[in-house]
Amino acid sequence: MGLFDEGFSLNLCIFSLLLWTSTSAFNLDAQNVLRKNGQPGSLFGFSLALHRQLQPYDKRILLIGAPKARALSNQGANITGGLYSCDITTHPNDCTRVDFDNDVDARVENKENQWMGVTVQSQGPGGKIVTCAHRYQRLLFPNTPQEARDITGRCYMLSQDLSIDSQSDEDGGNWKFCDGRTRGHERFGACQQGLAATFTKDYHYVIFGAPGAYNWKGRMTFDVKNKTHTYTLIVYDSVVTVRCRRSKNDSPCEKENILKCELNVFGNMMIYYRICKVAKPSQVYFGGEVRGMSAMKTEEEVGSLVEYEFRVINLGKPLKSFGTASLNIQWPKESSVGKWLLYLMKINTRDLQLVTCSPEREINPLRLSEDSTSTRRKRELEERKPSEGSKTSLIPDKRKHKILSCSGDARCVEIKCPLQGLDSTAVIILKSRLWNSTFLEDYVSYSYLDIIVKASISLDASAKNIVLKKPETQVRLTVFPETAVTPFGGVPWWIILVAVLAGILMLALLVLLLWKCGFFKRSKYEDSVPKYHAVRIRKETRLLKDGEDMLDPLEKKQWMTTWNENESYS
Repeated sequence: MGLFDEGFSLNLCIFSLLLWTSTSAFNLDAQNVLRKNGQPGSLFGFSLALHRQLQPYDKRILLIGAPKARALSNQGANITGGLYSCDITTHPNDCTRVDFDNDVDARVENKENQWMGVTVQSQGPGGKIVTCAHRYQRLLFPNTPQEARDITGRCYMLSQDLSIDSQSDEDGGNWKFCDGRTRGHERFGACQQGLAATFTKDYHYVIFGAPGAYNWKGRMTFDVKNKTHTYTLIVYDSVVTVRCRRSKNDSPCEKENILKCELNVFGNMMIYYRICKVAKPSQVYFGGEVRGMSAMKTEEEVGSLVEYEFRVINLGKPLKSFGTASLNIQWPKESSVGKWLLYLMKINTRDLQLVTCSPEREINPLRLSEDSTSTRRKRELEERKPSEGSKTSLIPDKRKHKILSCSGDARCVEIKCPLQGLDSTAVIILKSRLWNSTFLEDYVSYSYLDIIVKASISLDASAKNIVLKKPETQVRLTVFPETAVTPFGGVPWWIILVAVLAGILMLALLVLLLWKCGFFKRSKYEDSVPKYHAVRIRKETRLLKDGEDMLDPLEKKQWMTTWNENESYS
Protein backbone atom coordinates (compact mmCIF):
# COMPACT_ATOMS: atom_id res chain seq x y z
CA MET A 1 0.00 0.00 0.00
CA GLY A 2 2.84 2.36 0.68
CA LEU A 3 4.22 2.00 -2.82
CA PHE A 4 0.75 2.44 -4.28
CA ASP A 5 0.13 5.62 -2.28
CA GLU A 6 3.52 7.02 -3.29
CA GLY A 7 2.94 6.28 -6.99
CA PHE A 8 -0.58 7.69 -6.86
CA SER A 9 0.69 10.91 -5.29
CA LEU A 10 3.35 11.26 -7.99
CA ASN A 11 0.84 10.73 -10.79
CA LEU A 12 -1.51 13.23 -9.19
CA CYS A 13 1.25 15.86 -9.07
CA ILE A 14 2.15 15.28 -12.72
CA PHE A 15 -1.51 15.49 -13.76
CA SER A 16 -1.95 18.73 -11.80
CA LEU A 17 1.13 20.22 -13.47
CA LEU A 18 -0.14 19.30 -16.95
CA LEU A 19 -3.57 20.67 -16.13
CA TRP A 20 -2.05 23.99 -14.97
CA THR A 21 0.07 24.14 -18.14
CA SER A 22 -2.90 23.61 -20.41
CA THR A 23 -5.00 26.22 -18.68
CA SER A 24 -2.24 28.82 -19.05
CA ALA A 25 -2.35 28.65 -22.87
CA PHE A 26 -4.49 30.84 -25.12
CA ASN A 27 -6.55 30.20 -28.22
CA LEU A 28 -6.35 31.96 -31.57
CA ASP A 29 -9.44 33.30 -33.26
CA ALA A 30 -10.28 30.53 -35.71
CA GLN A 31 -13.36 32.23 -37.17
CA ASN A 32 -12.36 35.74 -38.32
CA VAL A 33 -9.22 34.76 -40.23
CA LEU A 34 -7.81 34.76 -43.77
CA ARG A 35 -6.55 31.32 -44.65
CA LYS A 36 -4.06 30.58 -47.42
CA ASN A 37 -3.11 27.08 -48.52
CA GLY A 38 0.12 25.90 -50.13
CA GLN A 39 1.87 22.71 -51.14
CA PRO A 40 1.71 20.03 -48.46
CA GLY A 41 5.09 19.54 -46.83
CA SER A 42 6.56 22.73 -48.32
CA LEU A 43 6.67 24.59 -44.99
CA PHE A 44 4.29 27.09 -46.57
CA GLY A 45 4.08 30.05 -44.18
CA PHE A 46 7.57 29.67 -42.72
CA SER A 47 8.06 33.41 -43.40
CA LEU A 48 5.51 36.17 -43.99
CA ALA A 49 5.60 39.80 -45.10
CA LEU A 50 2.99 42.38 -46.08
CA HIS A 51 3.86 44.44 -49.14
CA ARG A 52 2.23 47.37 -50.92
CA GLN A 53 2.74 47.81 -54.65
CA LEU A 54 2.28 51.35 -56.01
CA GLN A 55 3.22 50.87 -59.68
CA PRO A 56 1.74 50.14 -62.16
CA TYR A 57 -1.29 50.15 -59.83
CA ASP A 58 -1.93 50.23 -56.10
CA LYS A 59 -2.15 46.73 -54.68
CA ARG A 60 -1.61 45.05 -51.31
CA ILE A 61 0.10 41.68 -51.33
CA LEU A 62 0.81 38.99 -48.75
CA LEU A 63 4.22 37.40 -49.38
CA ILE A 64 4.66 33.86 -48.05
CA GLY A 65 7.84 31.81 -48.05
CA ALA A 66 7.82 28.04 -48.56
CA PRO A 67 11.44 26.86 -48.15
CA LYS A 68 10.62 23.21 -48.97
CA ALA A 69 8.56 23.86 -52.10
CA ARG A 70 9.21 21.84 -55.25
CA ALA A 71 11.74 23.21 -57.71
CA LEU A 72 10.91 25.10 -60.88
CA SER A 73 11.51 23.56 -64.28
CA ASN A 74 15.01 24.92 -64.94
CA GLN A 75 16.52 24.80 -61.45
CA GLY A 76 18.10 21.37 -61.87
CA ALA A 77 16.86 20.14 -58.49
CA ASN A 78 13.85 18.56 -56.81
CA ILE A 79 13.30 20.69 -53.71
CA THR A 80 14.49 24.30 -53.74
CA GLY A 81 11.87 26.37 -51.94
CA GLY A 82 10.15 29.43 -53.27
CA LEU A 83 8.19 32.61 -52.67
CA TYR A 84 4.43 32.95 -53.09
CA SER A 85 2.29 36.03 -53.73
CA CYS A 86 -1.22 36.07 -52.25
CA ASP A 87 -4.01 38.60 -52.64
CA ILE A 88 -5.68 39.89 -49.49
CA THR A 89 -8.94 38.00 -50.08
CA THR A 90 -10.96 35.27 -48.42
CA HIS A 91 -10.05 32.72 -51.09
CA PRO A 92 -7.65 30.17 -49.59
CA ASN A 93 -6.15 28.93 -52.86
CA ASP A 94 -5.30 32.12 -54.77
CA CYS A 95 -1.54 32.18 -54.04
CA THR A 96 0.82 32.05 -57.01
CA ARG A 97 4.52 31.18 -57.18
CA VAL A 98 6.80 34.14 -57.93
CA ASP A 99 8.89 33.21 -60.96
CA PHE A 100 12.57 33.96 -60.31
CA ASP A 101 15.81 32.00 -59.76
CA ASN A 102 14.69 29.64 -62.53
CA ASP A 103 18.13 28.69 -63.84
CA VAL A 104 21.24 26.90 -62.67
CA ASP A 105 24.91 26.58 -63.54
CA ALA A 106 25.70 23.04 -62.46
CA ARG A 107 29.44 23.71 -62.72
CA VAL A 108 29.54 26.20 -59.85
CA GLU A 109 26.32 25.92 -57.85
CA ASN A 110 23.81 23.53 -56.36
CA LYS A 111 20.26 24.58 -55.46
CA GLU A 112 18.97 21.31 -54.06
CA ASN A 113 17.37 21.93 -50.66
CA GLN A 114 18.58 25.55 -50.69
CA TRP A 115 15.57 26.78 -48.66
CA MET A 116 14.57 29.72 -50.85
CA GLY A 117 11.99 31.76 -48.95
CA VAL A 118 13.41 31.10 -45.50
CA THR A 119 13.02 34.83 -44.93
CA VAL A 120 11.17 37.57 -46.80
CA GLN A 121 11.00 41.30 -46.06
CA SER A 122 9.44 44.35 -47.72
CA GLN A 123 11.11 47.75 -47.84
CA GLY A 124 7.74 49.48 -47.57
CA PRO A 125 5.16 50.96 -49.95
CA GLY A 126 6.65 50.99 -53.44
CA GLY A 127 9.95 49.56 -52.20
CA LYS A 128 12.04 46.49 -52.82
CA ILE A 129 11.50 42.91 -51.61
CA VAL A 130 14.33 40.73 -50.32
CA THR A 131 14.14 36.95 -49.92
CA CYS A 132 16.95 34.50 -49.23
CA ALA A 133 18.08 30.88 -49.49
CA HIS A 134 20.57 30.33 -46.68
CA ARG A 135 21.49 26.75 -47.77
CA TYR A 136 22.52 27.71 -51.30
CA GLN A 137 25.80 25.94 -52.20
CA ARG A 138 28.82 26.97 -54.27
CA LEU A 139 30.76 24.15 -55.92
CA LEU A 140 34.52 23.90 -56.32
CA PHE A 141 36.14 21.30 -58.61
CA PRO A 142 32.88 19.40 -59.29
CA ASN A 143 33.01 15.75 -60.38
CA THR A 144 36.60 15.45 -59.23
CA PRO A 145 38.17 13.91 -56.12
CA GLN A 146 38.82 17.45 -54.87
CA GLU A 147 35.16 18.45 -55.09
CA ALA A 148 34.10 20.79 -52.28
CA ARG A 149 30.90 22.58 -51.39
CA ASP A 150 30.50 25.83 -49.46
CA ILE A 151 27.11 26.67 -47.95
CA THR A 152 27.44 30.39 -48.54
CA GLY A 153 23.78 31.33 -48.96
CA ARG A 154 22.23 33.74 -51.41
CA CYS A 155 19.61 36.49 -51.48
CA TYR A 156 17.43 37.98 -54.20
CA MET A 157 16.19 41.56 -54.50
CA LEU A 158 12.91 42.09 -56.37
CA SER A 159 11.19 45.24 -57.57
CA GLN A 160 7.88 46.37 -56.09
CA ASP A 161 5.89 44.40 -58.71
CA LEU A 162 7.80 41.17 -57.84
CA SER A 163 9.86 41.31 -61.03
CA ILE A 164 13.61 41.71 -61.62
CA ASP A 165 14.49 44.96 -63.34
CA SER A 166 17.49 44.39 -65.60
CA GLN A 167 18.27 48.12 -65.55
CA SER A 168 18.58 48.22 -61.75
CA ASP A 169 21.89 47.46 -60.08
CA GLU A 170 20.03 46.25 -57.00
CA ASP A 171 17.64 43.70 -58.52
CA GLY A 172 18.68 40.11 -58.99
CA GLY A 173 20.49 37.37 -57.12
CA ASN A 174 23.97 38.85 -56.86
CA TRP A 175 23.57 39.47 -53.13
CA LYS A 176 26.27 36.97 -52.11
CA PHE A 177 28.71 38.74 -49.84
CA CYS A 178 30.30 35.46 -48.66
CA ASP A 179 31.09 34.28 -52.17
CA GLY A 180 34.76 34.58 -53.11
CA ARG A 181 35.97 35.08 -49.56
CA THR A 182 38.22 32.91 -47.44
CA ARG A 183 36.85 29.38 -47.34
CA GLY A 184 36.53 27.00 -44.41
CA HIS A 185 34.19 27.01 -41.46
CA GLU A 186 36.64 29.24 -39.59
CA ARG A 187 35.82 32.07 -42.01
CA PHE A 188 33.11 32.14 -44.69
CA GLY A 189 32.89 28.55 -45.93
CA ALA A 190 29.63 27.88 -44.06
CA CYS A 191 28.35 31.44 -44.08
CA GLN A 192 24.62 30.66 -44.57
CA GLN A 193 23.80 34.21 -45.57
CA GLY A 194 20.13 35.08 -45.45
CA LEU A 195 18.89 33.07 -42.51
CA ALA A 196 17.69 36.50 -41.43
CA ALA A 197 17.30 39.68 -43.48
CA THR A 198 15.62 42.99 -42.85
CA PHE A 199 15.61 46.68 -43.73
CA THR A 200 16.53 49.43 -41.29
CA LYS A 201 13.85 51.77 -39.97
CA ASP A 202 14.79 54.51 -42.44
CA TYR A 203 14.81 51.89 -45.25
CA HIS A 204 18.22 53.06 -46.48
CA TYR A 205 20.02 49.85 -45.57
CA VAL A 206 19.37 46.14 -45.94
CA ILE A 207 20.86 43.90 -43.26
CA PHE A 208 21.76 40.22 -43.69
CA GLY A 209 22.50 37.69 -41.01
CA ALA A 210 25.12 34.99 -41.55
CA PRO A 211 25.24 32.75 -38.46
CA GLY A 212 27.69 30.26 -39.97
CA ALA A 213 30.55 32.69 -40.49
CA TYR A 214 33.63 32.53 -38.27
CA ASN A 215 32.97 29.02 -36.98
CA TRP A 216 29.28 29.72 -36.38
CA LYS A 217 29.95 32.80 -34.30
CA GLY A 218 27.88 34.69 -36.82
CA ARG A 219 28.31 37.85 -38.82
CA MET A 220 26.03 40.72 -39.76
CA THR A 221 26.55 42.83 -42.84
CA PHE A 222 24.59 45.66 -44.38
CA ASP A 223 24.44 47.36 -47.74
CA VAL A 224 23.22 50.82 -48.61
CA LYS A 225 19.87 51.08 -50.41
CA ASN A 226 19.77 54.88 -50.65
CA LYS A 227 22.14 55.44 -53.56
CA THR A 228 22.80 59.05 -52.59
CA HIS A 229 24.78 57.91 -49.54
CA THR A 230 26.62 54.89 -50.91
CA TYR A 231 30.36 54.68 -51.35
CA THR A 232 30.32 51.45 -53.37
CA LEU A 233 32.54 52.33 -56.30
CA ILE A 234 32.74 49.20 -58.45
CA VAL A 235 29.68 47.22 -59.50
CA TYR A 236 29.63 43.55 -60.45
CA ASP A 237 27.62 42.14 -63.33
CA SER A 238 28.37 38.79 -64.92
CA VAL A 239 26.70 37.42 -68.06
CA VAL A 240 27.73 34.15 -69.68
CA THR A 241 25.99 33.15 -72.92
CA VAL A 242 26.52 30.04 -75.05
CA ARG A 243 24.99 29.85 -78.52
CA CYS A 244 25.23 26.76 -80.72
CA ARG A 245 24.25 26.79 -84.40
CA ARG A 246 24.20 24.23 -87.20
CA SER A 247 25.04 25.36 -90.68
CA LYS A 248 22.20 25.03 -93.17
CA ASN A 249 24.55 24.93 -96.16
CA ASP A 250 25.01 21.34 -97.30
CA SER A 251 28.59 21.91 -98.30
CA PRO A 252 30.66 18.77 -98.62
CA CYS A 253 33.06 17.97 -95.84
CA GLU A 254 35.45 15.17 -95.21
CA LYS A 255 33.86 14.58 -91.83
CA GLU A 256 30.31 14.73 -90.74
CA ASN A 257 28.66 18.15 -90.66
CA ILE A 258 30.40 20.08 -87.91
CA LEU A 259 28.32 21.67 -85.17
CA LYS A 260 29.74 25.17 -84.87
CA CYS A 261 29.71 26.67 -81.38
CA GLU A 262 30.17 30.26 -80.47
CA LEU A 263 31.06 31.11 -76.88
CA ASN A 264 30.76 34.71 -75.73
CA VAL A 265 31.81 35.41 -72.18
CA PHE A 266 31.22 38.77 -70.58
CA GLY A 267 32.48 39.07 -67.03
CA ASN A 268 32.75 42.18 -64.93
CA MET A 269 35.02 42.10 -61.91
CA MET A 270 33.29 42.68 -58.56
CA ILE A 271 35.18 45.01 -56.23
CA TYR A 272 33.71 47.12 -53.46
CA TYR A 273 35.30 50.16 -51.87
CA ARG A 274 34.10 52.42 -49.11
CA ILE A 275 35.57 55.70 -47.90
CA CYS A 276 35.35 56.84 -44.29
CA LYS A 277 36.44 60.42 -43.80
CA VAL A 278 36.91 62.83 -40.90
CA ALA A 279 38.46 66.24 -40.22
CA LYS A 280 40.34 66.65 -36.93
CA PRO A 281 39.14 68.95 -35.51
CA SER A 282 35.90 69.56 -37.37
CA GLN A 283 35.71 73.16 -36.05
CA VAL A 284 38.58 75.68 -35.92
CA TYR A 285 38.96 79.39 -35.13
CA PHE A 286 40.95 82.21 -36.72
CA GLY A 287 42.09 85.46 -35.14
CA GLY A 288 45.08 87.51 -34.10
CA GLU A 289 47.08 89.68 -36.49
CA VAL A 290 47.51 89.65 -40.25
CA ARG A 291 50.94 88.38 -41.35
CA GLY A 292 52.41 88.54 -44.83
CA MET A 293 53.44 85.41 -46.71
CA SER A 294 57.09 86.47 -46.67
CA ALA A 295 56.99 86.63 -42.87
CA MET A 296 55.97 82.96 -42.56
CA LYS A 297 58.87 80.81 -41.41
CA THR A 298 57.21 77.96 -39.51
CA GLU A 299 53.91 76.20 -39.99
CA GLU A 300 52.60 77.35 -36.62
CA GLU A 301 52.65 80.95 -37.89
CA VAL A 302 50.18 80.06 -40.66
CA GLY A 303 47.18 79.17 -38.52
CA SER A 304 45.24 76.37 -36.89
CA LEU A 305 46.20 72.75 -37.52
CA VAL A 306 43.69 70.61 -39.45
CA GLU A 307 44.22 66.93 -40.27
CA TYR A 308 42.07 65.15 -42.86
CA GLU A 309 41.89 61.38 -42.47
CA PHE A 310 40.58 59.20 -45.31
CA ARG A 311 40.10 55.50 -44.55
CA VAL A 312 39.66 53.38 -47.69
CA ILE A 313 38.14 49.92 -47.11
CA ASN A 314 38.34 47.21 -49.76
CA LEU A 315 35.40 44.85 -49.27
CA GLY A 316 36.11 42.70 -52.32
CA LYS A 317 39.04 41.06 -54.01
CA PRO A 318 42.53 42.61 -54.12
CA LEU A 319 43.38 44.60 -57.22
CA LYS A 320 47.06 43.75 -57.47
CA SER A 321 46.66 41.82 -60.72
CA PHE A 322 44.05 44.08 -62.30
CA GLY A 323 45.24 47.62 -61.76
CA THR A 324 45.94 50.35 -59.27
CA ALA A 325 43.29 52.25 -57.39
CA SER A 326 43.94 55.88 -56.50
CA LEU A 327 42.39 58.23 -54.01
CA ASN A 328 41.64 61.56 -55.68
CA ILE A 329 41.20 64.57 -53.39
CA GLN A 330 39.88 67.93 -54.56
CA TRP A 331 41.93 70.23 -52.31
CA PRO A 332 40.67 73.84 -51.77
CA LYS A 333 44.03 75.55 -52.06
CA GLU A 334 43.12 79.20 -52.71
CA SER A 335 40.22 81.59 -52.62
CA SER A 336 38.67 83.07 -55.74
CA VAL A 337 41.13 86.01 -55.56
CA GLY A 338 44.21 83.80 -55.25
CA LYS A 339 44.78 83.88 -51.47
CA TRP A 340 45.69 80.80 -49.46
CA LEU A 341 42.88 78.85 -47.76
CA LEU A 342 44.31 75.49 -46.68
CA TYR A 343 48.07 75.09 -46.77
CA LEU A 344 49.02 71.42 -47.27
CA MET A 345 52.03 70.56 -45.13
CA LYS A 346 52.43 66.78 -45.29
CA ILE A 347 50.76 63.50 -46.35
CA ASN A 348 51.15 60.36 -44.22
CA THR A 349 49.79 56.81 -44.66
CA ARG A 350 48.98 53.83 -42.45
CA ASP A 351 48.51 50.15 -43.38
CA LEU A 352 49.89 50.88 -46.83
CA GLN A 353 53.17 50.85 -48.69
CA LEU A 354 55.13 54.05 -49.18
CA VAL A 355 52.85 56.36 -51.14
CA THR A 356 53.98 59.33 -53.19
CA CYS A 357 51.06 61.63 -53.89
CA SER A 358 51.14 63.93 -56.86
CA PRO A 359 51.70 66.69 -57.70
CA GLU A 360 54.47 66.97 -55.13
CA ARG A 361 54.81 70.72 -55.70
CA GLU A 362 51.52 71.24 -53.87
CA ILE A 363 52.91 69.77 -50.64
CA ASN A 364 54.55 72.50 -48.54
CA PRO A 365 55.48 74.72 -51.51
CA LEU A 366 56.87 77.49 -49.25
CA ARG A 367 59.15 75.01 -47.47
CA LEU A 368 58.00 76.02 -44.01
CA SER A 369 59.63 74.27 -41.09
CA GLU A 370 57.47 71.78 -39.24
CA ASP A 371 56.18 72.40 -35.76
CA SER A 372 58.07 70.85 -32.85
CA THR A 373 56.30 67.90 -31.25
CA SER A 374 57.01 69.05 -27.69
CA THR A 375 54.71 72.04 -27.75
CA ARG A 376 52.39 71.03 -30.58
CA ARG A 377 49.67 69.39 -28.49
CA LYS A 378 49.37 72.28 -26.06
CA ARG A 379 49.18 74.81 -28.87
CA GLU A 380 46.58 72.75 -30.74
CA LEU A 381 44.32 72.85 -27.72
CA GLU A 382 44.78 76.61 -27.48
CA GLU A 383 44.02 77.05 -31.18
CA ARG A 384 40.73 75.21 -30.88
CA LYS A 385 39.39 77.57 -28.22
CA PRO A 386 38.33 81.16 -28.84
CA SER A 387 40.08 83.82 -26.81
CA GLU A 388 38.58 84.58 -23.41
CA GLY A 389 37.80 87.99 -22.03
CA SER A 390 36.71 89.41 -25.37
CA LYS A 391 33.81 91.79 -25.66
CA THR A 392 30.56 90.51 -27.04
CA SER A 393 27.48 92.41 -28.12
CA LEU A 394 24.24 92.01 -26.19
CA ILE A 395 22.34 92.25 -29.47
CA PRO A 396 24.01 89.80 -31.88
CA ASP A 397 24.15 90.58 -35.57
CA LYS A 398 22.42 88.35 -38.11
CA ARG A 399 24.49 85.19 -38.63
CA LYS A 400 26.21 85.26 -42.01
CA HIS A 401 27.88 82.19 -43.38
CA LYS A 402 29.63 81.15 -46.56
CA ILE A 403 30.54 77.85 -48.19
CA LEU A 404 33.97 77.55 -49.81
CA SER A 405 33.95 74.63 -52.26
CA CYS A 406 35.57 73.70 -55.55
CA SER A 407 32.34 74.44 -57.40
CA GLY A 408 32.01 77.83 -55.71
CA ASP A 409 34.46 80.39 -54.35
CA ALA A 410 37.54 78.19 -53.99
CA ARG A 411 40.29 77.23 -56.41
CA CYS A 412 41.13 73.56 -56.03
CA VAL A 413 43.94 71.26 -57.06
CA GLU A 414 43.62 67.49 -57.43
CA ILE A 415 45.83 65.44 -55.12
CA LYS A 416 46.17 61.87 -56.41
CA CYS A 417 47.45 59.17 -54.04
CA PRO A 418 47.90 55.64 -55.47
CA LEU A 419 46.67 52.87 -53.17
CA GLN A 420 49.41 50.38 -53.92
CA GLY A 421 49.18 47.07 -52.11
CA LEU A 422 45.68 47.72 -50.82
CA ASP A 423 44.23 44.41 -49.60
CA SER A 424 41.74 45.46 -46.95
CA THR A 425 42.17 48.89 -45.35
CA ALA A 426 44.37 51.92 -45.93
CA VAL A 427 44.50 55.27 -44.15
CA ILE A 428 45.76 58.48 -45.76
CA ILE A 429 46.25 61.53 -43.54
CA LEU A 430 46.64 65.05 -44.93
CA LYS A 431 48.20 67.50 -42.50
CA SER A 432 47.31 71.12 -43.28
CA ARG A 433 47.13 74.59 -41.79
CA LEU A 434 44.32 77.12 -42.02
CA TRP A 435 45.75 80.33 -43.54
CA ASN A 436 44.82 82.74 -40.78
CA SER A 437 45.62 86.01 -42.61
CA THR A 438 43.26 85.31 -45.52
CA PHE A 439 40.31 84.85 -43.20
CA LEU A 440 41.18 87.98 -41.21
CA GLU A 441 41.30 90.06 -44.38
CA ASP A 442 38.39 88.68 -46.41
CA TYR A 443 36.05 86.68 -44.16
CA VAL A 444 36.06 88.42 -40.80
CA SER A 445 32.50 89.70 -41.30
CA TYR A 446 31.07 86.16 -41.48
CA SER A 447 29.77 84.32 -38.45
CA TYR A 448 31.17 81.05 -39.75
CA LEU A 449 32.40 79.42 -42.97
CA ASP A 450 32.30 75.86 -44.30
CA ILE A 451 35.25 74.51 -46.30
CA ILE A 452 34.41 71.45 -48.41
CA VAL A 453 37.02 68.85 -49.37
CA LYS A 454 35.88 66.17 -51.85
CA ALA A 455 37.35 62.70 -52.40
CA SER A 456 36.75 59.83 -54.81
CA ILE A 457 38.44 56.66 -56.04
CA SER A 458 39.63 55.97 -59.58
CA LEU A 459 41.05 52.82 -61.12
CA ASP A 460 43.93 52.63 -63.59
CA ALA A 461 43.41 49.30 -65.34
CA SER A 462 43.77 48.09 -68.90
CA ALA A 463 40.90 45.63 -68.55
CA LYS A 464 37.67 46.93 -70.02
CA ASN A 465 35.41 44.61 -68.05
CA ILE A 466 35.84 46.55 -64.80
CA VAL A 467 32.93 48.95 -64.53
CA LEU A 468 33.64 51.93 -62.31
CA LYS A 469 31.24 54.46 -60.94
CA LYS A 470 32.60 57.64 -59.40
CA PRO A 471 30.47 58.82 -56.53
CA GLU A 472 32.10 61.50 -54.41
CA THR A 473 32.24 61.90 -50.69
CA GLN A 474 33.03 65.17 -48.95
CA VAL A 475 34.40 66.43 -45.65
CA ARG A 476 33.12 69.62 -44.06
CA LEU A 477 35.33 71.90 -41.95
CA THR A 478 33.62 74.73 -40.07
CA VAL A 479 35.66 77.89 -39.40
CA PHE A 480 34.65 80.48 -36.78
CA PRO A 481 36.16 83.91 -36.11
CA GLU A 482 37.28 84.60 -32.59
CA THR A 483 34.97 87.00 -30.76
CA ALA A 484 37.88 89.41 -30.22
CA VAL A 485 38.11 90.12 -33.94
CA THR A 486 34.41 90.06 -34.68
CA PRO A 487 33.51 93.57 -35.93
CA PHE A 488 30.77 95.54 -34.28
CA GLY A 489 28.28 96.36 -36.97
CA GLY A 490 26.12 98.66 -34.82
CA VAL A 491 22.51 98.27 -33.83
CA PRO A 492 20.13 98.01 -36.80
CA TRP A 493 17.84 101.01 -37.38
CA TRP A 494 14.70 98.97 -36.97
CA ILE A 495 15.72 97.95 -33.45
CA ILE A 496 16.15 101.63 -32.52
CA LEU A 497 12.76 102.49 -34.05
CA VAL A 498 11.04 99.68 -32.18
CA ALA A 499 12.68 100.77 -28.91
CA VAL A 500 11.51 104.40 -29.36
CA LEU A 501 7.96 103.35 -30.20
CA ALA A 502 7.92 100.99 -27.23
CA GLY A 503 9.05 103.82 -24.91
CA ILE A 504 6.36 106.17 -26.22
CA LEU A 505 3.75 103.47 -25.77
CA MET A 506 4.86 102.79 -22.19
CA LEU A 507 4.73 106.52 -21.38
CA ALA A 508 1.23 106.80 -22.83
CA LEU A 509 0.05 103.84 -20.78
CA LEU A 510 1.53 105.37 -17.63
CA VAL A 511 -0.22 108.71 -18.26
CA LEU A 512 -3.50 106.92 -18.91
CA LEU A 513 -3.16 104.96 -15.69
CA LEU A 514 -2.49 108.11 -13.62
CA TRP A 515 -5.43 109.87 -15.27
CA LYS A 516 -7.72 106.98 -14.41
CA CYS A 517 -6.58 107.16 -10.82
CA GLY A 518 -7.49 110.88 -10.68
CA PHE A 519 -3.97 112.12 -10.35
CA PHE A 520 -4.63 115.17 -12.57
CA LYS A 521 -7.96 116.33 -10.96
CA ARG A 522 -8.08 119.58 -8.83
CA SER A 523 -9.14 119.51 -5.14
CA LYS A 524 -12.80 120.36 -4.36
CA TYR A 525 -11.86 122.49 -1.31
CA GLU A 526 -9.66 125.58 -1.42
CA ASP A 527 -6.86 125.93 1.06
CA SER A 528 -7.94 128.73 3.50
CA VAL A 529 -7.97 129.61 7.17
CA PRO A 530 -11.07 128.75 9.17
CA LYS A 531 -13.90 131.33 9.01
CA TYR A 532 -15.68 132.56 12.12
CA HIS A 533 -19.15 134.07 12.14
CA ALA A 534 -20.24 136.65 14.70
CA VAL A 535 -23.49 138.46 15.32
CA ARG A 536 -23.62 142.15 15.99
CA ILE A 537 -25.90 142.97 18.85
CA ARG A 538 -27.46 146.34 18.69
CA LYS A 539 -27.40 148.55 21.66
CA GLU A 540 -30.43 148.34 23.76
CA THR A 541 -31.76 151.46 25.50
CA ARG A 542 -33.03 150.74 28.94
CA LEU A 543 -34.64 152.97 31.38
CA LEU A 544 -32.63 153.52 34.45
CA LYS A 545 -34.21 153.25 37.76
CA ASP A 546 -33.35 155.37 40.58
CA GLY A 547 -30.08 154.56 42.11
CA GLU A 548 -28.52 152.93 39.02
CA ASP A 549 -25.54 154.50 37.41
CA MET A 550 -25.30 155.32 33.74
CA LEU A 551 -22.62 153.31 32.03
CA ASP A 552 -20.13 155.02 29.91
CA PRO A 553 -21.21 154.58 26.29
CA LEU A 554 -17.58 154.35 25.16
CA GLU A 555 -16.70 151.49 27.49
CA LYS A 556 -16.19 148.20 25.75
CA LYS A 557 -18.17 145.26 26.95
CA GLN A 558 -16.19 142.14 27.76
CA TRP A 559 -18.74 139.87 26.18
CA MET A 560 -18.85 141.54 22.81
CA THR A 561 -16.66 140.51 19.88
CA THR A 562 -15.04 142.66 17.31
CA TRP A 563 -13.82 141.38 13.93
CA ASN A 564 -12.53 142.40 10.61
CA GLU A 565 -13.60 141.26 7.13
CA ASN A 566 -12.55 137.76 6.21
CA GLU A 567 -9.34 137.57 4.14
CA SER A 568 -8.66 134.41 2.21
CA TYR A 569 -5.19 132.82 2.38
CA SER A 570 -5.71 130.58 -0.50
